Amino acid sequence: SGKQIFTTLCTSCHGSDGKGGHQGGVPLTGRMLDITAILTTASYGRNTMPALKDVYTLEQLQDVGAYILEELKVNEL
Repeated sequence: SGKQIFTTLCTSCHGSDGKGGHQGGVPLTGRMLDITAILTTASYGRNTMPALKDVYTLEQLQDVGAYILEELKVNEL
């Protein structure tokens, strides 16, 4: 479900590859992110990114975080 949510919700700003640059979305790749940072930002929002804690469950947000870390490999420089 992480990939599905990311594709539906996040790609419009962060891009399907996580490189950002769309509608003000920051790049997710090439940064040292961990699951806590991703969950905090996704839950409470940041800058123009809306808070998602009332829209998605913690489990769903964890799935998105796992997708970002494992499939997009954001921590690889």
